[in-house]
Amino acid sequence: MIQSHVKNFFLLFLVALPTLGVCSANIQAADFLNIGSETLPNSWHELELDVPRILSVTPTESTSEATPLEAVETRAPAKQRLLVFTDSGGGGHMAASRAVENILGSKYEIKVITPLMHLPLVASYNKTQKKGNMRALRLLTSMQPVAEFLADHFAIRQLITSEIFNFKPDLIISVIPLVNRLTHAILEENRINTPMLILTTDLEVRHFFIGMNHPGPGVKVSLSFDDENLREPLRTFFSNDNFVSLGFPLRPEFGISAEERQPKIDSIREELGIVESDKTVLIMMGAQGAGKAITKYTSKIAKSSLGSEIEKIHVVALCGNNEELRREAEATSNPKNPNVVIHALGMKPGEYIAALMRLANVLISKPGGASANEAFASELFTLYHTDRTFWHPNRDVLLPWEAGNMNYSIQKKWGERIEKKSFLEQLQRVLNKPRLEIENCEGRNFKRNLQDFVNNLLSVH
Repeated sequence: MIQSHVKNFFLLFLVALPTLGVCSANIQAADFLNIGSETLPNSWHELELDVPRILSVTPTESTSEATPLEAVETRAPAKQRLLVFTDSGGGGHMAASRAVENILGSKYEIKVITPLMHLPLVASYNKTQKKGNMRALRLLTSMQPVAEFLADHFAIRQLITSEIFNFKPDLIISVIPLVNRLTHAILEENRINTPMLILTTDLEVRHFFIGMNHPGPGVKVSLSFDDENLREPLRTFFSNDNFVSLGFPLRPEFGISAEERQPKIDSIREELGIVESDKTVLIMMGAQGAGKAITKYTSKIAKSSLGSEIEKIHVVALCGNNEELRREAEATSNPKNPNVVIHALGMKPGEYIAALMRLANVLISKPGGASANEAFASELFTLYHTDRTFWHPNRDVLLPWEAGNMNYSIQKKWGERIEKKSFLEQLQRVLNKPRLEIENCEGRNFKRNLQDFVNNLLSVH
């Protein structure tokens, strides 16, 4: 009996050598096991061991001569590592990086960093965006080459280099501009063949790639739609081998079926008192808001003559964590027109927002990448809020990528810019439009597409 247990012990030890890192230290197994005239097998498979049985040995009898062999706990293989670049200033960037974490976090070790927070220009941009000052934003946007220079020559280069060498990612995923050319340059300079996946968060995304010059197939760029109209402006930077169409990085809640979503829609209807015959206007202005835009629209609609006893207008304003804004929007309710009901809501989870966008008849929003693509996935017609210049009242004051989002939507007949002088008439007309039918919206399948792409990439890399 003792000989049998000793033999099992050495067999277990032999099988566990790779896990213990012995072989990686170039120490031969024969140094640990004196087997006389017997020779070691050429591979572990030639041992013909019943390894599961050995690792779960339970004694059938106990004697005074032997101690039962305890089960051996094996160490799980290390997870492959993903380094994700995001930015806390843009709601779309944060939503995209959270989607990546939610989708891939169970299988991979993920580290998310916000490298742009070290740039004063970016901090100023985020504060200005929150105030809704579009003219100042356009000025800051024109300074992107300055931001690129600062990122390359100061703290951000050091930060990214340190993360690459210390974290040793198997894949780098970026959902932001400014760092992509720099990151690729760092990888090439150090002869590191870590692949990059850039998930774009707008439809006009040339600002993501300033300075890149056909980096090779190790850099992949995901676009929201498999559309040549989106690829063509990027051919200055990339070849066909670089493009993939994983869809917009939407939250997984936007990909569930109508049947799965319906109970939440019914729950929201009951919560807000919205019956089937009513119309619903949803107002969202992104994580940073857009100044007083939300209260401007809730007030206009509340003071209008829209709605009737048999078809009330419910205006749902999403105000995020801004409690002051929520109270101001709620205060715009007009008791003289009970047929318009204002609902000012705070922060809501993704499941709630996805259901609400399926329930609504029209969305009023600035043309940010996340809200535009969430509307596409929800087949929800959108009226886009824009600012206008004093000297060109018909010219929009938009950031280039926001203009790209809006223009693409208008081209597809999925939305319109708000006509300020005839807004109420425009809203009434749009509320009576049939729901959109948008096919091939890969954002709905982003979860599956991302999983398949990353799994396949890292299985062969």
